[in-house]
Amino acid sequence: MKIFTVQLLSQNPKESGPTARLNYCLALFEKGLREGSTSNPALEGVVVIFDAADGGIAAATSANIQKLTSGALKGEAFWQQGYLDPPDAFAPASK
Repeated sequence: MKIFTVQLLSQNPKESGPTARLNYCLALFEKGLREGSTSNPALEGVVVIFDAADGGIAAATSANIQKLTSGALKGEAFWQQGYLDPPDAFAPASK
């Protein structure tokens, strides 16, 4: 398991809101998968922990990250199969 702990650098919702968090998680998932591709035993997944007042943890298995990057798994299905806690930290506010 590869674990990233990150801190928010901005309070601007466009830079640190749910969409930005998801995009940042995707980048770190892919980075973790690349870094873990040569590890033995094989990397099981990637976890991103947001060290902030509103916090948040996102995780995905290596298999699902590979499926997403190859196009075999679409974004919405990827996030449904992953782990997001609390979900509100990663979901845009409903209008």
